[in-house]
Amino acid sequence: MSTAQLKSAGDEGALDKLKQLAFKDGVTGLYDRLFFNIRLAEEINRHRKSCHPVSVVLMSLAGFEMLNEKLGREQGDKTLRGVAQILMQHTRSINVISRYDGGLFAVVLVETSQRGAASMRTESVTCSRRTSSLTTTP
Repeated sequence: MSTAQLKSAGDEGALDKLKQLAFKDGVTGLYDRLFFNIRLAEEINRHRKSCHPVSVVLMSLAGFEMLNEKLGREQGDKTLRGVAQILMQHTRSINVISRYDGGLFAVVLVETSQRGAASMRTESVTCSRRTSSLTTTP
């Protein structure tokens, strides 16, 4: 059933659910790369029109591929979910947090300057170090 058919059938809840599933990563529940790219383009356009600051932070999990190989995908998925929780706890709700690819996360920081982005990045690295047990528990 197409989105137009769902809309005309009056099933807005199903349409919203479909949209949500289309843009979510199945492991972490974060937004996926497609949604990230859409929202980043929107924020760049907004910046061009009104000079509102926007920043992007990319974070890669060092050794993630090795973790998957040595401890298995289940442990890798557990680690990804843990990192996703940390990112959600330490970013504002207006920001767009996504799992961009494998162990790479990307965050669109709405209304955030370079200085604010550097601060967020430092905070995330510190939080990641505190959760190293996520990657060592079998």
